[in-house]
Amino acid sequence: MSHKRKREETRKEVEYDRKTKASGDEATTLRQQIDKLAAENAQVQARYDALAASNKQLEAQLNQIAAENERLRQQHDYDKNAYKGLAQKHNELSTRIAPTTTRVARLENTVVNLRTDLMLLRDRNKHAREEAEAAKKDKNIAEAALRDTKMTVAKDVAKINQWTTHLAKEAAALAKTSDMVAKRAEAHAKKYATDCAKKYAIDLTDEKS
Repeated sequence: MSHKRKREETRKEVEYDRKTKASGDEATTLRQQIDKLAAENAQVQARYDALAASNKQLEAQLNQIAAENERLRQQHDYDKNAYKGLAQKHNELSTRIAPTTTRVARLENTVVNLRTDLMLLRDRNKHAREEAEAAKKDKNIAEAALRDTKMTVAKDVAKINQWTTHLAKEAAALAKTSDMVAKRAEAHAKKYATDCAKKYAIDLTDEKS
């Protein structure tokens, strides 16, 4: 009877050991799977952090480009207003020159030179307007390219700077030429008036004369 009981106890111990070993193997497998998932999760988290950092960097670059584009837009508006002021001065000078041209109509060579200068001014004025339109179109192109790539925006911004510089030079040349024409017209008018006064003995201080 004791032998049978001992054998039964031995069988139970063997069965317990087998179950314990199976549970241990299963626990080991689960731990390995957990470790693998943890490693994969760490990799995913690292990739997410890298992408988040890259996204912040791209946002900062986008904000910088947007600020630069706004600065260029304001500069373009300033140049455009300056050009309008020069055009107004040109019109005022043209108004002054008109009666002077009538008074010096007999001086054919001077009139021809004056008209030539005026034609040059009109051509430069027209060219400056075309340059302003081109600068405006380039600005719109830059704004559209901003949504695509930073490289395209940089090229368009450089183009706008080039046109703006060219426009400023043309405006300076226009102002310089307008001043020169006004001075020439005034000098010719004074010379003509003096010559007439000498020729016909006219007193220039007498308004009736």
